[in-house]
Amino acid sequence: MKMKWLAAAAATALLSAPAFAAGVRMYNAGGDVKSVDASAKTVTLDNGRTYSLPANFDASSLSAGQAVEVAYSVEKGARAASGVKTLTGASGKIQSVDAAKRTITLDDGGTYALPARFNAAMLKAGDQVELGWEAKGDVHQAMFVKKAPPAPASAPAQQ
Repeated sequence: MKMKWLAAAAATALLSAPAFAAGVRMYNAGGDVKSVDASAKTVTLDNGRTYSLPANFDASSLSAGQAVEVAYSVEKGARAASGVKTLTGASGKIQSVDAAKRTITLDDGGTYALPARFNAAMLKAGDQVELGWEAKGDVHQAMFVKKAPPAPASAPAQQ
């Protein structure tokens, strides 16, 4: 019995080795869908980056403006998605930032937990933001947060 278990463990290690040897690094990107090309099986986010979709992914399930999170790797210079998760989108003006709890509250009263690696010091009350979130129990977990660009300063009146 021990020999069968050892043989199975050795076979599993050998089959797994190429994935570890390849050093495939996974990334996540969040944003709003800018466009979808169903025939090319790609999605472009509002950051301007295009991701190839998995072969079994139904591209028709995505539409422009939809908040998503893309898990991807870079293969031969191209971003290959291994999965796309649709998120609930929200936007508004930040009413408060709780650095200790790592949360923000928007002007509509919604409170969102910030992503783990997000630099909360970048945000302050009054900032206009867009975010994509998902419910994790009773917590609204933000998967991405984007500050809206500041409004252009108005030109002084000419006399």
